[in-house]
Amino acid sequence: MDGDFLGEYDQADHYVANYEMGGGGSANDGIGVTLTTANIQKMFSTVQKKLARANVFKDLFFVITPDVRDILLQYLAGKESALGDSTGLNGHVGKYYGFDLYLSNATGWSARLETATIAVDTDTVVINGVTFTADADGAAVGAGHWSIQTTAALCTTQLVDAINNGQAYAASVGAVDTYIEVTAADRTLLHGIVATDGTTYLTLKGEGVGYIAVSETLTPAADIWTTTKQIQHCLAGKKGATDMVIQKRPNVEVKDIYNDLGKNVVAWTLYGLKTFDDGDAELVDIRIRSDAY
Repeated sequence: MDGDFLGEYDQADHYVANYEMGGGGSANDGIGVTLTTANIQKMFSTVQKKLARANVFKDLFFVITPDVRDILLQYLAGKESALGDSTGLNGHVGKYYGFDLYLSNATGWSARLETATIAVDTDTVVINGVTFTADADGAAVGAGHWSIQTTAALCTTQLVDAINNGQAYAASVGAVDTYIEVTAADRTLLHGIVATDGTTYLTLKGEGVGYIAVSETLTPAADIWTTTKQIQHCLAGKKGATDMVIQKRPNVEVKDIYNDLGKNVVAWTLYGLKTFDDGDAELVDIRIRSDAY
């Protein structure tokens, strides 16, 4: 639920990134800010300014990650008392710059991989510890392997399909001319991460993941994970900007395992959420470079 809610960062009308923090570049160039003790106050004040310009002055929240909290506490010389006494309730960790601060490991995350040149046999792409391995065209063999096809664009499309399991193959099953699905354990590590095909690049959006490590061994020198676009998305704004309807509160049921000893512990809930246009104007997407932590 937290992940879905915080994934609404891409609905926000406002954002704070490297350019807005005085780091150069241009507006909306996708470059995240490298957060340090020297600029963390500017992050809070810039977010506050964005909201004030949108006539949002009260009932403010700011969801931060353990990484951001660490930098904030370093700036405050470890004096948590500076954040106030109302801590520990539903992730609430204090107040700062007029914001109620909430701590979460379920923030959104995004990244971009350049893929303008076709991959080479045995090249790898690693996402959250899950390895995708390039194989010669029509020769994909082994869980996580994908066929590089005949052009860079087709290679990108096939890698995207492998990341998303677009063919809905079962674990370790697939086809030599497309891809072989990763193991069930690796698919769990990719939960909440969706790849999008940009022809000469691919992008990832992760909901509820907080922080993801990526790497590659692609032979083409220009085909890399763009470091400035590995982004952890914190979210700030006015409470209630996103509508979430809880139709069934989280519940746990214990069920017997058929024809076996043991129990299954099943958690379930039912809810829906939507950020309407007026809510978009009350949210700020804070884009922080996750590779710089």
